[in-house]
Amino acid sequence: MKRDTVNYTLVGAVVLAGAALLLVALALITGRSLASNDYLVRYRNVTGLRHGAPVFYEGYRVGQVGAVTPERSAQGTRYKVELKIRRDWSIPADSVAQLQSSGLLADVSIGIREGGSPVPLKAGGEMQGEEGGNVFMAMNDLATEINALTRSQIEPLIRSLSQRVDSIGGTLDSRAPAILDQAQRLLERLNDTSLALGDVLKPENRKAVATILAQARDLTGELRQTRVMLDQALADLAGIAHDNRADIRDSVEDLTAMLQALSSRMDVISHHLDSTSRNMDAFSREIRMHPNRLIVAPKADRPDGEPQ
Repeated sequence: MKRDTVNYTLVGAVVLAGAALLLVALALITGRSLASNDYLVRYRNVTGLRHGAPVFYEGYRVGQVGAVTPERSAQGTRYKVELKIRRDWSIPADSVAQLQSSGLLADVSIGIREGGSPVPLKAGGEMQGEEGGNVFMAMNDLATEINALTRSQIEPLIRSLSQRVDSIGGTLDSRAPAILDQAQRLLERLNDTSLALGDVLKPENRKAVATILAQARDLTGELRQTRVMLDQALADLAGIAHDNRADIRDSVEDLTAMLQALSSRMDVISHHLDSTSRNMDAFSREIRMHPNRLIVAPKADRPDGEPQ
């Protein structure tokens, strides 16, 4: 009986020691063994963040998340998160607390990005918060956008393409006999053309075709020589015009002066020509009426009032 009592006592002591070690380990794991300062940070979205989540400072764990309290206002809902940071750890005032996750299935934690300010943040102060990227939320938003795009754009496009394909298929079915008939006629014409071309290119006509091609080649060479001669002639004309530019200018000036003189006397010349034409008309009319006037001159006209 005494031996059983000793065994129970030993078992109880071992259990108590294990429980104590477990409590100490839990306290160390949760970071509650050290005194801490409370800091505040606010987020618009705290998906996956829970009480007791670890807080890292450039990858080194310095505390844990305390209470998460929602705050409602006219600008919207924000969440105040308390950070319990060990007291012996100084944090610059411009540091940024960012939500982060080390993997797809890992819990959300807070990572503090060290600032450059020499002034430390006082206990109870507020750090700038920054939401991190959530892969599952991003995938959900992407799936929603793809679903909306499929319903609003892709499905109408597929229906429109289906209607167009059906319309084209119906048109082809209705016009296929006519198209095949026209294709048959075209093939027959091509066959006739090939036969006619074969007749043209018979052995007895090949020499004539070769002669025509040779003459065309010779004509091309002669035309090339003629082009060279024309280019030379144009160059000579350009040289003559360049060398005699002063004489040509003087000739043009003389011609201009002569035309100006003729222009100034044109009225007198036209008057005399008109008078001469009138006299010629009167003379021809008198000759037609009295041909003998060419032989016998008429008496001169007397002035008015003179006796005969």
